[in-house]
Amino acid sequence: MGTKKTMKEALVKDAMSSNVVSVASQTSLKDLLAIFEDNDFNMLPVIREGKLVGVVTKLDLLRAFVVERTFTKATYLNNLVDKVDDVMCTDIESVGPNDSIRIAVESMVENKIRSMPVLDDDKLVGIISRGDVMRFLVFEDE
Repeated sequence: MGTKKTMKEALVKDAMSSNVVSVASQTSLKDLLAIFEDNDFNMLPVIREGKLVGVVTKLDLLRAFVVERTFTKATYLNNLVDKVDDVMCTDIESVGPNDSIRIAVESMVENKIRSMPVLDDDKLVGIISRGDVMRFLVFEDE
């Protein structure tokens, strides 16, 4: 049995998911929709030329379809050819792998976000979500 850690002592790298699925900034919204449908993700990092340039959430995708007052099949199909660049958020909240989990949780609560990228020297190394933190805390309490 491993050493138990309190939330204060635990690090982001202890709880984060390191198998990161990301999308390119030029990915179509149609392809983004398929990725969201095929995976249980709420947020995806957006990569351009190997660098994190933004994040895109299911909510960002939904916003692309409610901007116009008239929702028709034609506007829906037109929106599907838009790119992730058009809907992503570039104001990125992130943490480092050696940050305390408490810092990640505080940022999630304060900014009302479900997950955030984990960066090590500007390199995307993982994602930490509310679920990761909850599973880690439950696991560590056993």
